[in-house]
Amino acid sequence: MRYYSHLLLHLFVVMFVFGLNAKAVACPAVECEEDAATIGVGDYAPDFVLPNAYNEPRKLSKLLERGPVVLSFYRGGWCPICNEQLQAYQEHLETFKKHSAALVAVSPEKPENANDTSVRNSLKFEVLSDYGNNIARMYDLIWRIPEDQHAGFNEWMKNKYNKTLAEFNGLESYELPIPATFVIGRDGKIAYMFRDENYKNRAPLEEIFKALEGLEEQ
Repeated sequence: MRYYSHLLLHLFVVMFVFGLNAKAVACPAVECEEDAATIGVGDYAPDFVLPNAYNEPRKLSKLLERGPVVLSFYRGGWCPICNEQLQAYQEHLETFKKHSAALVAVSPEKPENANDTSVRNSLKFEVLSDYGNNIARMYDLIWRIPEDQHAGFNEWMKNKYNKTLAEFNGLESYELPIPATFVIGRDGKIAYMFRDENYKNRAPLEEIFKALEGLEEQ
């Protein structure tokens, strides 16, 4: 009986340690938290570190030391509506600067593909690479392509871009971030949030600028 007790204890310790290691592997370069919970206006934005298009690390809390941050999640440079959104941000970049706001776009693309997106759209703001959608998961933004659509989706991408989703993201996964935009004050609190599972809908620029103006009045 004592032997079995020791055996069960050993198995418990092994499983516990394995669980910790698995969690660490799942969140590289990220301040890991517990399972994602829905976040909203007034909540503190989860902090993170991600590489930009040049593989340089960018930390949210460091950016907030300089001013508010407009954090926008997009699906990838292969998404036409995402490119339109990024181009609109670039066209109004001076307005973001007027409000002393840093503009940060995040997708699960590999840094080299994020760089392609940045160059193709002539972007002059940070484009970060969220490998495995770890940060999107922290922000409760995970959407999964239905299994019966996998083959058709990859066929469309291969025909249009000569790449599969896995080749864009460096990971065999069918998870995408729900397009979302957060305006985050210097105190780390979310002042505005737009989140819509319909990928065709994006945060209106006038709402973003209104939220930034509200932060200036505080």
